[in-house]
Amino acid sequence: MANTEKTKTKAKTKSKTTKHAKVKMKPVVKKEATTKKNEEPVDEESLSNVFSVVFNHGGEFCKENNKFFYRGGKQTVVDGADMDNFTKSRVNSLIMGWGYEQDSFKVWSDGQLYVEYKDDESDKSGFIEYDSDEVEGLDDSEDERAAGLYDGFSEELGSSDPDASDDESGPKVERYKKGDIHKGYKWKTGLEFSSLKDFREAIRDWSSLKGLPIDWVKNEGDRVRVECARKCGFYMLCSRVGRDHTFAIKTEEQYLTHSFIRTLYNKTANSKWVSKEVVKLMQTFPKVRLRDITQHMRTDFALGISKNTAWKAKQYATEIIEGDSDRQYSLLRRYADELIRVCKENTVVIGLAERPVPTLPPRFGYGGQMLIAVGRGPNDQYFPLAFGVVETETKESWRWFIQLLMEDIGQDNRFVFISDQQKGLVAVFEEMFERVEHRLCLRHLYANFKKKFGGGTLIRDLMMGTAKATYYQAWEAKMSELKAFDKKAWDWLKDIPTKMWCKHAFSYYHKCDVLMNNLSESFNATILVARDKPILTLCEWIRNYLMNRTSASVSKLANWPHRILPMPQRRLENEVSMTGYWQPTWVIHEEFQVAHQFNGQQFIVNTAKKTCTCNFWELVGIPCRHAVTAISYQGKDPLDYVDNCYSREKYAACYGFAISAINGVDMWPKPPDGVEENILPPLYKKGPGRPRKLRIREFDEVGVRKPRKGKYHCTTCGHPGHNVGSCKLPQDPNALNRKRKPSNGKASDSQGPTSASQPPASASQPAALASGRYWSLGDHARSEQCLNIV
Repeated sequence: MANTEKTKTKAKTKSKTTKHAKVKMKPVVKKEATTKKNEEPVDEESLSNVFSVVFNHGGEFCKENNKFFYRGGKQTVVDGADMDNFTKSRVNSLIMGWGYEQDSFKVWSDGQLYVEYKDDESDKSGFIEYDSDEVEGLDDSEDERAAGLYDGFSEELGSSDPDASDDESGPKVERYKKGDIHKGYKWKTGLEFSSLKDFREAIRDWSSLKGLPIDWVKNEGDRVRVECARKCGFYMLCSRVGRDHTFAIKTEEQYLTHSFIRTLYNKTANSKWVSKEVVKLMQTFPKVRLRDITQHMRTDFALGISKNTAWKAKQYATEIIEGDSDRQYSLLRRYADELIRVCKENTVVIGLAERPVPTLPPRFGYGGQMLIAVGRGPNDQYFPLAFGVVETETKESWRWFIQLLMEDIGQDNRFVFISDQQKGLVAVFEEMFERVEHRLCLRHLYANFKKKFGGGTLIRDLMMGTAKATYYQAWEAKMSELKAFDKKAWDWLKDIPTKMWCKHAFSYYHKCDVLMNNLSESFNATILVARDKPILTLCEWIRNYLMNRTSASVSKLANWPHRILPMPQRRLENEVSMTGYWQPTWVIHEEFQVAHQFNGQQFIVNTAKKTCTCNFWELVGIPCRHAVTAISYQGKDPLDYVDNCYSREKYAACYGFAISAINGVDMWPKPPDGVEENILPPLYKKGPGRPRKLRIREFDEVGVRKPRKGKYHCTTCGHPGHNVGSCKLPQDPNALNRKRKPSNGKASDSQGPTSASQPPASASQPAALASGRYWSLGDHARSEQCLNIV
C-alpha cells in the first residue's frame, strides 16, 4: 500500500454508492497503529529509540480489484520520534496539530501511518472501485505552460517513482478537462475536478447541449448535488476528496443517465451560457441582432430562448469581447506606463478629477468627448497626430489638448489649424495668434450661412466662388455679385476675416489651400466602429489601426516608381488638361506672359522663381495651368517643378517609423509604491432619449426627413398646434372626419362611406384605433470633435 499524489491521470472507474452518493471508506488492514494491547509500534530490539515516521493524511481509502489503496492527500515526515513516548495520545496530538478535529479520524498502519478522515457525506452503502487505464496528460495550453504543468516529458507532475511496481503506483484517475463536454458525453464515477466551478460549468454545458433540465439540490462551497428537474432518477454528487483540493463525482453510474427526451426550453441554458456561443458569433459578425441569436440557438442547439435572454447574452458577450469598462479605467496607469516603456517619445497624460471621497481612488473626469488632431501628409491624406478623451468640449479642455500637442510637434514651427467654430477652440487660437494660423472649415461656415440667409444653388456658388478665388481681384468680383444679390449676406461675410476662409489671403509658406476639414471627418469615419467601446479597447483599436496603416504605407511607397506621389500628380494632370486655351509669350529669360484665347484673362509666369500672378503655384506648390503652359513651351517636364513637400522622400520621412508593439495586460508594469493603481470611471450624465451614434445632419442633406409644412391638428379635439399625446381638451366626435391625404396621393375622407356589411360602431362597441411610432435606433458613443493640422 502506497500513497499516490497524481495530478493528471485518467482511469476507467466502477463504483458502488448509496442513493445519496455517500462513500464508505472500508479498510481491510486489521492492525491499528497504536492500541491498548500494544503501546509500542516498533520492535525495540531491532531499532534504536529515535526513529522517523511517515504520515499520509488528507486523502481517502478506495478499493481496486479487491485491494485497498490510499488516494490523494499528502505525506508528512516526523523525525526524531522517541520510542518510549510514541503512544496513541502522542499520535493524536500530532494529527490534531495539522488541523484535524478530535474523534474525526482513524489511524491505520502498513509500514507507514494512514489517517482516515470521517467525511460527512460517507455512509455504509459501499465503496469505490477503480480499473487502471492509460495515462493522459493535460493539453499544452498557455495556462498550463505558465503554471509550469507541462515541461515536454511524458511523466506527469505528482506521479510516483517510475521504478516503483504497479501495486505501489495506485490507480490512474480520470481528470476532467475543459472542452470535453459534448452531446454524447458519459459521466463516470470518480471523475475528478480541480474546483466546483469547473463542475458547475461542465454540468451546465452538458444539460444545455442534451436539452435535459436539472435542479440544483445542493450548491455549497464544498459540495454540489444536482438532479433531473423532471424526476427521472438522474442525480449526481460532486464533493471534496478527503481534505485535498480535489473534487470528484461520488455517485454510482447507474444514476448518471437521463431517461427522458430533450426539451426545447431548458432553463439551465441561462444568458451566461448562451453568451459563450454569442461570443463566437460576434467574433465573426460584430453586428449580431437578437433574432440572429435566437435563430442560431434554435437551429444549432435545438434550444429555444426568450428575447430577454438573448439580449442579456449579447451584453455579456460584448463585455467579454470588449472588456469591462469600469475595470479598464483602473488599468489606465499601467497602460500609460507600458506605452512609455516601449517608446520614450510617446506622450500619455492622465488628468484626474478630485476624489469623490478622501478614502476612495481618484475619478477619471466626467462624461466622454473625444478630441482628434490630424495632419496632412505628402500624399494629401490624413496623418493622425494625437487624440484625447476629455470630460466636455470647453475652453479649458481645448487649451489642455492644444498645449500638449504643441509641445510634441514643436512650439517654434509654423502650423495651420483648420476647424469648425467649436466651443472654446476659437478663443484658444486667438490666444496663440502669433504662433499659428487658424482657418474655418468652409462646409461648417456655409451651414451657418445657410441658416441665416437660406440655401440655393446661386447663393452657394457665389459663396464658394468667393472663398476659392486665389487673387484679390477675383475675390472682389464675387463679393460684388453677392452684395447685389443679398446685402445682409454680404455684410455677414464681410465681418469674418478673409485669412480664415479665403484662398487669396492664405500664406504661401504651408503649400496648402485646403478649405474644408475633410481629413478629420475621414479619420472620424474610420474610427466610428470603436468610438463607443470602453476606454482601453478604444485606445488599442486606434493604436492597432495606426500600426497596420503605417506598415501598409511603407509597402505602398516601395511599389511607387515616381518622385511625385499619386495624389499631387493627379492634381497636376488636371492642370495640364486645362492648358488648351492658354497661349504663352516669352518675355525674357524665364519670364512669360500667358493669356487666354477668348476671355481676355492674362497672367505673368516666372518659371525660375516658381511664381504666377494667379497665386495658385505659390499657394499649393503645384504648377498651375498658366505655369504648365510656360514650362511646356520651354520643353521641360512640369513634374520637375512640383514642390519637394510632395516627393517620396518626404513620404518616407513621415512613415519611416513604426508604432511600437506592447505586451498583454498581465505583463504591464505595476505602479511604484505610493501611487494608487485604481481609477474610478467617469460619471456620465444621461440625456433624454436614446443616445446618438451619428452626427445630427443638416435639414437639406440627403436622407434627412423634411419638416412637415402647415400646422399639426390633434386627432382627438381637432385643434391645431398640438397632437393627441399633449391634448388636454375634451374629445370631439367629428375630429376624425377631416380630410386626409392617403399614400396614393388622392384626397379622401378618413372615415369613408359606411357599407351595409360593415355597420358603424355603436356606443357599446367603441371603434378600434391603431397607432404607430417610429424609433430611431443607435448606441451610446463618444461624440467627436476633430481638428485638422497642416
